[in-house]
Amino acid sequence: MARAVSRGRVGDYLRTELNADASELHWSRDEVALAAAERRDGLYALVTNLSTRQASAARVLRLFKEQVIVERAHHFLKGPLVVRPVFLHSNRRAAALISVCAIAVMVYGLVEAEVRRAIAPRRTIPGLLPEGRAARPTAPNIFAIFAGHGFQRVRSRDGLIELPDPLSPAQKHVFAALGIASSLPPQGSLRP
Repeated sequence: MARAVSRGRVGDYLRTELNADASELHWSRDEVALAAAERRDGLYALVTNLSTRQASAARVLRLFKEQVIVERAHHFLKGPLVVRPVFLHSNRRAAALISVCAIAVMVYGLVEAEVRRAIAPRRTIPGLLPEGRAARPTAPNIFAIFAGHGFQRVRSRDGLIELPDPLSPAQKHVFAALGIASSLPPQGSLRP
């Protein structure tokens, strides 16, 4: 039992007593220590080099929670842009490629932020997920709803023209949030 207590970090919560002749061992739970541990359960310390004049405790917590945004941007740089190994002839070209990728990541994040800002105070867009459920807009699911959007070639009196596929309700919501006019031509603008 002594080995289990020492390895399992439960020694702080157990009280043991040996009787006078060392023939019996009695143990019990330390309710006071357990109650103190329960009060601290789920709490953690945030350490910062910002002074109290620069940031209150609430601001430090908010900055900590926003850290995931930066981490997600790094994930985007490695993920959705599908950057393959590229062999470039000069450092200037490598720097230019990194700059273009960084701009693409910035646009990726700005689309998400702008859609969320535009739909506030609502937090979801209906039909955003593939199964038609409402979801909070994220850059991956915003771009995913446009992944299958295409064009159809149609013969008209003016020759061969390309018509975009009809927009889904979720696509219309995103276009409206971004202030983008529909990709469809106005009704009646095409002659049969």
